[in-house]
Amino acid sequence: MTRVLSTGYSAHLAGLTQAVVELYKISAAGMSLFTYTDSKESVTYHGLTYKPYPIKRSKIIFSADLRVDQTSISLATNWGLNRAITSNTLSGAAFSITRVRKDAPDHDNILLFEGEVANISSSFHQLELRAQTLDFLNFLLPRREIQVACNWKLYDKFCSLGLTTYQSDGITSQSSPSGKTLYSSTFSAKSNDYYTLGFIEMTDGDNKNFKRSISDHTSNTITVIPPFPYAVGQTTSFKVAPGCKHDLDDCESKFNNLINYGGFPFVPKQDAVL
Repeated sequence: MTRVLSTGYSAHLAGLTQAVVELYKISAAGMSLFTYTDSKESVTYHGLTYKPYPIKRSKIIFSADLRVDQTSISLATNWGLNRAITSNTLSGAAFSITRVRKDAPDHDNILLFEGEVANISSSFHQLELRAQTLDFLNFLLPRREIQVACNWKLYDKFCSLGLTTYQSDGITSQSSPSGKTLYSSTFSAKSNDYYTLGFIEMTDGDNKNFKRSISDHTSNTITVIPPFPYAVGQTTSFKVAPGCKHDLDDCESKFNNLINYGGFPFVPKQDAVL
């Protein structure tokens, strides 16, 4: 007697041959979150959507002694990544690579690499990030570059500003099918650009717990990058925090935090004549 597999078991067997894909997550200062995959389709993993993106990585070099493990990825630049570079939030960002089975990412997964972005090189079209595991033996604390812009990440322990002090609660005043442009009277309560380079976190609705960086703030409108994965409905609640340009003006006039400024504003420029 011929027996026919159930549709459920057939689907299970088919799933065993599904492609294995890699997920790349870059968390910059807790504000900018970039989630990409080398798959041809989006993959949802632990509540985050990883979108297809042209990306290549080198082999992961594992150290047998106490030195750091390292790898690098090469990917096309985009507006969000460029903004993270100019706002000095990509350097030192948390970085991870996870290998998953596309049909069951939450069950069959391997964390291949976890560390931080150690070096960035970019051109007009291409970006290369070198990442390494934390090397507790060799780096100086705190790590700091001699530059005019502030070295600290906004709201970190060196910046010393408390996130909850500057966060505001709000409700969207109209829907946003694109998930990219949001409207609220909370935004218009502050001057233009107050929230630019900041971030917004949805606290209810389909996008609950998703965070996005704010690329522009004008009147009662903000633009986020990347867009929220789902349409944002009217009267959706959120928390929003202002951003910082990492210069003296913002540090003093916007946050009154000049005592903790992490840059060197009076360093002579390269062509200065002394």
